Amino acid sequence: MDGSVAADPEHTADPRVIYLTPVDRVMPLPSLGGSERVEWHAGAFDPHAVAVRLGSEARIVNDGPLTHRLFTAGDNALQIELGSHAEYRLRTTTSGPMHVYCSLHPSEYLLIYSADVRYLRAVAQDGSWRLGPVAPGDYQIVLWTPAGEKPLRTLRVWPWTVNSVGKIRP
Repeated sequence: MDGSVAADPEHTADPRVIYLTPVDRVMPLPSLGGSERVEWHAGAFDPHAVAVRLGSEARIVNDGPLTHRLFTAGDNALQIELGSHAEYRLRTTTSGPMHVYCSLHPSEYLLIYSADVRYLRAVAQDGSWRLGPVAPGDYQIVLWTPAGEKPLRTLRVWPWTVNSVGKIRP
C-alpha cells in the first residue's frame, strides 16, 4: 500500500510519520520486528527520519572518517560515541519520537519514531510513503508531525487490495 501526504507549506522540512491503527479489534498479529538502517554520510543522516515498531532497532551506521557524539534528551537520555566506520544498534523502549543530535555537528539531526502498531513508516521528504503488505481490515490512517498526531481518514483494506490509496491532505 502506498500513497503521499501533501506538504504543509509552513513546515516543509519537518519529519513526518504515517501509521495505521485498527478501527475494530483484530486478532493479534505477529510482530514484523526488523530494523531500519540509517547511514551518516556527506554531513547528514540518510534518511533523516525512520519509524520502527516498539522494541525494534534503528541501526545507525557511520560510513565516514569522523567520530560522532550522538545524544538524545528527555527521561531516557542517551549518549553514544559512534566511531569511524562503526554501527550502533538503538533498540526502542518507549513509544513516540526520539530526537537524536550530534554534539560535534549541530546541523546533524535524526528522528526515530517508535509505536506499538504493526504498520508504520516515515514519510519521505517528497511526501510519499509505502506500507505493507497490510492485513485485511478497517484502519485509521494517522499522520504524526512534531506539532502532534492527526487522524486523516478511515481505510478499508480488502484481501485483494494491491496498492495505492492516493494523495492525502492533512
